[in-house]
Amino acid sequence: MSTRVDLGSVIGPKGATGATGPRGATGATGPQGEKGATGATGPKGATGATGTRGSRWNQGTAITGTSTTATIFTGSGITDALVNDNYLNTSTGNTYRCTVAGNAATAKWVYTGCIKGATGAKGATGATGPTGPQGPKGATGATGPKGADGTKIYVQSGAPTGVASGTVWIG
Repeated sequence: MSTRVDLGSVIGPKGATGATGPRGATGATGPQGEKGATGATGPKGATGATGTRGSRWNQGTAITGTSTTATIFTGSGITDALVNDNYLNTSTGNTYRCTVAGNAATAKWVYTGCIKGATGAKGATGATGPTGPQGPKGATGATGPKGADGTKIYVQSGAPTGVASGTVWIG
């Protein structure tokens, strides 16, 4: 059997706040969110300084010789040689390298080699080729001048008269 008992109001006055409890463990990382929109393009940066040009090949016939001592060639016509520029003498095949930069009056060049090889040995004579076909008949040439009279031979019983000396006759 059950009995009901009225206990009246069991809620008393509010008590003081208790001390903070210990910190709990960090929770698990949640899933990654969606990718955000791409940001706006930043402003264009300033143009950088012009760099020094790389080495280059020049050509002509003004730089000559085979000296490995740095030499100035004022007639080269090169106005802006840089160290390690190269030069090809188109007549001899010799190559040169710049060792001191500058214009034609100050740049110095040294011989570095030749791109032409030695002349090869003469090859063997080839076999005679076949005779070609006969060409078409040429046009008749002009008549030449009259030639000198030749020796005359007379056949008669006596010596001829009134003829040049050396005339032949048969008697």
